[in-house]
Amino acid sequence: MQCLDARIASFAAITRPKRSAKIAFPLDAKTYPHLTPNALAMAGFYHFPSADADDPDADDTCKCFLCELVLGGWDTDDNPFVEHVKRDSECAWKEIVCRLEVDRMQGGPGRMR
Repeated sequence: MQCLDARIASFAAITRPKRSAKIAFPLDAKTYPHLTPNALAMAGFYHFPSADADDPDADDTCKCFLCELVLGGWDTDDNPFVEHVKRDSECAWKEIVCRLEVDRMQGGPGRMR
């Protein structure tokens, strides 16, 4: 999952073989504008659905490829870069990529002109 394309691909539905089938990432881009597969993957996450069918957040669970932080139960205004930065995990991806993106979004020095 170190490759961005692999993380993006993890959000696609797998239909064959049936034993390993999973549903597509369920979040609607209109309702969850910051939680697209591309944004989640760029923030270091890949789709990691829970095996627990009774877990209401099972289908939207994601995991960081580097620090193995697991997040799910996303709210409509959640941003994967911000959510990664808010956590106590020791993660180089969070520090190098996500903090820079959060700073850029807030108009800081990382902002592209």
